[in-house]
Amino acid sequence: MGNSNGEPTPPDDLSEALIQRIDALELPELKSLLSYVEQRIDALRTPIEEEIEANAAGEVLDIENHGAYAIVRKHPPDPDDDGVNTEITSLYHVRREPQIDGTALLNPQKAAG
Repeated sequence: MGNSNGEPTPPDDLSEALIQRIDALELPELKSLLSYVEQRIDALRTPIEEEIEANAAGEVLDIENHGAYAIVRKHPPDPDDDGVNTEITSLYHVRREPQIDGTALLNPQKAAG
């Protein structure tokens, strides 16, 4: 991910003009740019609630968005038919897990109990 002198290798899909402008920034400006880019990515990303609803098996009862993660209460699918098991309510801690390719996948962790 870098060249022999320790400098990062810029991605091929960014213009040379943009790379030059970024390379001219000092550390405080780079930190501000990083913060801004992360906010832009969050603004353009599908809201976590919508992503959970689209991918959840069973019936989602409630989603509490806490920014970096969400708490999800849901009824699991009923293994005996096509419906849901309303006698069971599961609690999940869901966060986006960054992937090497720059994407992020939902990572649900069932709460103990």
